Amino acid sequence: MLMEAAGVDRILSVDLHSGQIQGQFQHCPVDNLSMFEDFAAFFVKHLLPTFPEGSEVAVVSPDADGTARAKFFLGLLIEKGVKNVSLAITIRQTTSSSIVLNLVGEVQHKECIIIDDIIDTGRRVVQSAEALYDLGALSVGAIATHGIFSGKAIAKIQASDMEYLVVSDSCPIEDKFRRTANKIVQVSCAGVIADAIHSINSGDTVSHLFAFGKE
Repeated sequence: MLMEAAGVDRILSVDLHSGQIQGQFQHCPVDNLSMFEDFAAFFVKHLLPTFPEGSEVAVVSPDADGTARAKFFLGLLIEKGVKNVSLAITIRQTTSSSIVLNLVGEVQHKECIIIDDIIDTGRRVVQSAEALYDLGALSVGAIATHGIFSGKAIAKIQASDMEYLVVSDSCPIEDKFRRTANKIVQVSCAGVIADAIHSINSGDTVSHLFAFGKE
């Protein structure tokens, strides 16, 4: 509302935590862009070749709410020719004394990729990785759009058994952490935003850049 009152007449966002946020703007169109096409390309080019030939890959949602995001990424991998790839979901059950993670799908003897939109404290993604290893995963990494890294998140991720964490550069990483965060890789979101700006200014559609555009 304040942005509209200030004269903003169009908004470009990248992987909003909740799509319903777009409905908060009454007169200003919101284009919610997705980084996951770029993440899928990065995975195929840089990560998939590091797996043993013939490896099975599991795309994992860290909770039920993120299932659509994980399915979207799974579809992108299949479109890019990745074979032997499947979907799994970890379901968190929290009690006053513990957190129990149950699994839907199969991860044993598979290379697992946790798909999320935000890494804040790092607690959930590290717990999910631990659970996947306990269930027989060969390796576990993660891909998320926004790396907020609150508190000791980077240290927590570095100390975990996760192989890698790929995030966009929507949130900068402080130089003092960047030097030690060798598990964290940033993929630029500049190309996605630039493509959207060019399409808007030239009168072309930007629907191919939308988050979950193929759901």
